[in-house]
Amino acid sequence: MKKQARTYESLAESIEGMIEAGDLKGGDRLPPERKLAETYHVSRNTVREAIRILAEKKILVSRIGSGTYVAESALAILTSSLDRAFENKKNRLKDIFEIRKILEPQIAALAAERIRPEVLASLSDIVNLQEKAFKNGQDTRLLDERFHRTLVEATGNRVLCHVYEKLSDILAESRAGELQDSRRQESSSKIHREILDALTGRNVTLAARKMKKHMTDVEKTLDLLEKHRVNITKDNT
Repeated sequence: MKKQARTYESLAESIEGMIEAGDLKGGDRLPPERKLAETYHVSRNTVREAIRILAEKKILVSRIGSGTYVAESALAILTSSLDRAFENKKNRLKDIFEIRKILEPQIAALAAERIRPEVLASLSDIVNLQEKAFKNGQDTRLLDERFHRTLVEATGNRVLCHVYEKLSDILAESRAGELQDSRRQESSSKIHREILDALTGRNVTLAARKMKKHMTDVEKTLDLLEKHRVNITKDNT
């Protein structure tokens, strides 16, 4: 049952994608159920279910004896839905960074106080690899994640490590590919080096301050990316 649900939802998303891309426009008639079933290698029941949920969303209109058509307002409805989805994601990211701004500076402070030489060496290797990857134009997200995870382990607090591990999937959302650009990766690379220097000097206050700046800088970068997205959307309307 779950597989079937995923199938018709996937088909519905494919039809929405065609509308967003302009391949289907308001007033266009959809191919017959049989043709859609053959094209997408699904059952006709799956096609009917996909059409039903799109009709409920006012994206498609079924006319008895005539067929199924794209609603004139379909693109506007989809655009509005995308805007709401993006706004929800943006608000969620704000919540995530609120958590990170609470946790990460304290983690850095504890690490500066307790870090062992071998863990410090590991962090140094990670920072070196991150700087090299950035210069070579490579994705640095995994190294960024490794840096912060190693920092948590450096605190020696097993409960904190457990909490961070439980939050890892949520925190990973703040490193999603669409939230990355060269400015963010360069900024992260530089500030990680500064945090490493503070850890090396066992400077608790400086480590916390640098980490707080890191979180604030990333948030600012995300705001710039959001403004850029809005401007592109305006230019395309």
